[in-house]
This record gives sequence, structure tokens and C-alpha cells, in this order.
Amino acid sequence: MKKTFTSLLLLIISVGFLQAQTVVTLLLPDPCSSETTHIDDVDFQTAPNEFDFIISPNPNAGKFTVSLKSKKPLGLMQIEIYNLQGAIQMRTQIFSENNECIKTFDMNSASDGMYLIVVRGKDVSKSKKIIVSKK
Repeated sequence: MKKTFTSLLLLIISVGFLQAQTVVTLLLPDPCSSETTHIDDVDFQTAPNEFDFIISPNPNAGKFTVSLKSKKPLGLMQIEIYNLQGAIQMRTQIFSENNECIKTFDMNSASDGMYLIVVRGKDVSKSKKIIVSKK
């Protein structure tokens, strides 16, 4: 069980002749405790339109697939590939009425290195790194 300490906060509100007093109790983590809360311990609620994508294979020799998967139909999605200098290398749009979609890319003319793939749709955006190595 985590240690907490209670802090008492008095708020005094003055409005004309009316004075009111409110007591607020705050439960705060004990700053002297050695216990640490890690970000992995926090349970985040997932958005109802959550989506993810998988790049396969990664690393690759220039040819790979991007597999999109969502809890809702994907709709219109834009996929952009950037080099590490921020220059766009490739851009495409896809439309799917389904929850899943697979798109194949061929970057054989691209230099070896790391690239950033950004997938955007209505109210969603996600990016991942990919490594192209033809050696």
C-alpha cells in the first residue's frame, strides 16, 4: 500500500458581506517515500478509434508491407515516409471500409538508413521507424 499524507487547504471566499470557508483535503504522495511509480504501472484508457500498424519485415532491403488494424473502419488514411532529415520520400493515400488494410511499399531506390513512417487518419496519427539495409 502506498504511503500518503494529508494536506489541509483552507479557502476563504469573500463576496461583499458574505464570507464562506471551505475545507479541502488533498491526498498527495509522500515525497519522503522511496516508492516510485513507473509509467508502466498506470492503466490508460484506450481511445475507441485506436489503431496500430505493423511494418514487416523490419529491417528490410527496401520492400516491405504496412498492415493497418483498427477498432473501427479505417476510412481515408494517409501514409508518409520521411528520411531522418525530414524530407518526404513517399506519400500515398488508402481508403478502406474495413478494420484492416495491407499496403506494400518498394523503396529499392532509397539509400540505406532509418526512415520514419507516419500514418494519419481522421482523429488518429501514429509513427514508427523502419530500417532499410540492402547489404
